[in-house]
Amino acid sequence: MADNNGIKEKIMQFADGAKVKINDSAEKIKLQANGLIEEAGSKASILKNKAQNYQRDLINNIERKTYHPVTLEQYNSVSFNMPKLIQILDEDEHADKESCKDAIGYNPKIEKVNTFQLIKKNIKDTGLTFIPNKEGIIYYQNPYELGVFINIDDYFDYIKKKRVNELELIANKLGAKAITIKVKEQKKSFVNVDVKSKKKSQAKINGIKVGSGNSAEVEVSADNFTTIEIASNHKFEGGNPEIPQLVYYKNDPDIESLIEMRLGNNPSKEKTYMLKFSRSSDINVTAAIGIDAVLEKLNLAASASVRSEVEKEKRLYFEYHIEF
Repeated sequence: MADNNGIKEKIMQFADGAKVKINDSAEKIKLQANGLIEEAGSKASILKNKAQNYQRDLINNIERKTYHPVTLEQYNSVSFNMPKLIQILDEDEHADKESCKDAIGYNPKIEKVNTFQLIKKNIKDTGLTFIPNKEGIIYYQNPYELGVFINIDDYFDYIKKKRVNELELIANKLGAKAITIKVKEQKKSFVNVDVKSKKKSQAKINGIKVGSGNSAEVEVSADNFTTIEIASNHKFEGGNPEIPQLVYYKNDPDIESLIEMRLGNNPSKEKTYMLKFSRSSDINVTAAIGIDAVLEKLNLAASASVRSEVEKEKRLYFEYHIEF
């Protein structure tokens, strides 16, 4: 009987031990399962974050290619190619985009024209000057003053006035006693000159030699010009000549000839030059067509098309008469 009790006790001990082992194994399995679940969750979270980052980067890249944001750092870098055409934006329509949050403006091509859309509040950071003020919308680069942009509606008048002012300054510095500057318009009938043939025109208007310069057109009859404005009529005290500082007429052959003549040993008492307008505006017909296309795309009405202004300029001259 005693043996039976011992066997029973051993069986109970074995069962209890097995139960403990089973419980331990179950706990281990549970812990391992939880670990696997956590690991799987962590990997899923990593994959999710990677997917979200990829999606965000993809969206940002698409937005950059669409809006072409320009940060101040990019603007100040030597690699930034400043467009000649600037549009002033009152507000930043893309400020809510992550890719545009640090942008001072945008650099898209509008109708194939490289354009800088500058947000108004960031003008002070660029160091640019806008003429006559920064309240306009479209500005074009002044080819003679770095960092100066002129309202497209005022562009041609501004350049004309600056050229007249410089001609007055040149006369004063050279010791002139009087000048008259007339704006003359060439009628549409003209003689074409092949400037590639290197044949220099000897055409004269009322005895005034008209150099071909950069022009492909030289008129041969005084009747083909009409005076439309007397831009300046000044008298000076006269005096010893000085070399004038040139900006708008720098490298102009006629003005350089005048300065050399006046500073030479046998200066003339008076001289008259025909100076072509279109040498200095920096907007040719192709550029004008592009600007007009931008204005139309942006629904910005101009007082006159830029192309028509360029075509008109091609027919305009300054008759510059100077007396010593």
